[in-house]
Amino acid sequence: MRKVVLLIIMSLLCLSGGWLNSSPDELLLSFERASNRYQVPSILLQKLAFESSRWNMRQGKSTLNGGFGIFNLNENADPLLARAAELAEISNSEIKIEADKNIMAAAALLQHYQIKSGSISQDISGWWPAVIAFYGSREQKTSRMILENLDTIIQSNQVWQTLDGKTHTMGSHSSSLASTHDKSYQGQQQAVEKDAPAYSATLCTNYDWNSSPNYSSRNGVSIKRIIIHTTEGSFNGSLSWLDNPASSASAHYIIRSSDGYTVHTVYQEDKSWTTREDSIDSIGIEHEAFVAQQSYYTQAMYQASANLVRCLCDRWGIPKTRQYIIGHSEAGLTNTHVDPGIYWDWDEFMRLVNQKAQPWPKFQAKLLSATYPSIMTSGETALATINFQNDGTAKWSPGVVHLVTSSPFGRASAFFDSSNWISDSDITWPDAAVYKPGSNASFTFTLKAPVVGASTAYSEQIALKKDNEGFLETESSTTLNITVNPATQPVNITTSSIPAATVAATYSMQLHSSGGSGSYSYSFGPLDNHPTWLSLSAGGLLSGRRASTAGSPHSIVIRSTDSGSQFADKTYLLTVSAS
Repeated sequence: MRKVVLLIIMSLLCLSGGWLNSSPDELLLSFERASNRYQVPSILLQKLAFESSRWNMRQGKSTLNGGFGIFNLNENADPLLARAAELAEISNSEIKIEADKNIMAAAALLQHYQIKSGSISQDISGWWPAVIAFYGSREQKTSRMILENLDTIIQSNQVWQTLDGKTHTMGSHSSSLASTHDKSYQGQQQAVEKDAPAYSATLCTNYDWNSSPNYSSRNGVSIKRIIIHTTEGSFNGSLSWLDNPASSASAHYIIRSSDGYTVHTVYQEDKSWTTREDSIDSIGIEHEAFVAQQSYYTQAMYQASANLVRCLCDRWGIPKTRQYIIGHSEAGLTNTHVDPGIYWDWDEFMRLVNQKAQPWPKFQAKLLSATYPSIMTSGETALATINFQNDGTAKWSPGVVHLVTSSPFGRASAFFDSSNWISDSDITWPDAAVYKPGSNASFTFTLKAPVVGASTAYSEQIALKKDNEGFLETESSTTLNITVNPATQPVNITTSSIPAATVAATYSMQLHSSGGSGSYSYSFGPLDNHPTWLSLSAGGLLSGRRASTAGSPHSIVIRSTDSGSQFADKTYLLTVSAS
């Protein structure tokens, strides 16, 4: 299965539920506290929470299936919430509305499951028994799919941006829960399941097979419709639920949000238990999503689903129209469901269904312009913007494409800015949330000039890349040619003091400076109070002749300016003595 860099834009999450009294930094502290208390690896808690809800509390509201909080703890059919509350000694209501309590309860539950399986493991990969129990998986093949999906998340970066523009990254980890699970089950026979259908693109069966026990005969009724559903749960949770005989639920297919990965679970010829009386003449497709969270409705999921629906329509002679391709909310008179919900883009989906089949959206780019400074000074930061035209058929968004260093790929850049870049080789995502095909996309980032001892010319090669895959086709790279000069010391007037003048005698004093760059130009500075008889040349020579009596001391302000317009001021006290 493909690995993906998953990006969550927090503005979207806030629109659809968002954080509840927790900033991202506070949330990370909550993961650490729960990890310390219950000995569950913090990274496992973070990744499991991402898979469960994309780190979303939903303002204390339940999903349509009764799940609450970041870990989507259910209080209905499989009451994880009550079990977790008892173990953590936290009230149900606190778990529902407080992110910290939800995380603590989930950690208590995972520790409980892990202890039942044997012992606490210091290695993430050793926690596979607790993960399987958390999802309620009962069959070995389903368990492995669940672990493999979580491995995809563990081994990838999850990055999100807060409304104040701060970027937070959840790093990857090399552990594999699925591999450790396989070693534990090596040599054991798997449970008997219905044979997988013949692998055929024409028959729409070219997907991974995971047989659900929940199906029945169509009793000769022909297939006339396709019904679009959303899971109201995570991909892993849904895999487990649809494989559970007690759920009395199933679907013919389930599609993952992040990348369109699809699992086939019920023969097309059989009736799945997706709707009540209305599934007898339909094929049901579940999509990993919550109707209240717009971020789940990805272009990759639309494209994968459209490819499948197009194939099914061609095989079974179903017209490719909205009369025959419907949502769960439109199926049956007694139906109370609302999926696929208000964020499902029917216009886009039907456009994809009716276009020529494409395995995946086409990613192409055309370089338009690059704006950046050609000369920098060591330690200086400056903005750069690279503009591309989206020349393909796929939407660009954060988490789908990003700028990287190239030649070679993964090269650490000399201009890396830790406060702005994703990493020293991953630069930035698109500036906007979505750039549609044909539109112009901008990528803005900062450059931080490296420290050099002498003027150094750099050719910084940058390319546009699809996350965790290859570079985009056509003109998707550019070179920033930048000369970096060594940093100079600030201008400093080194003359420490000036001598007193003598009445009737010629006065002459040469001033000196250091630092800066180039030559220096001198002038009287602000708030200066030099006597009228005293002059200052641009070269720094103070001169003149006091003709009369001594008088009071004068406060003189001298300004020295270098060739780069840097300057320094210094104040001197000039006294005049009698001859």
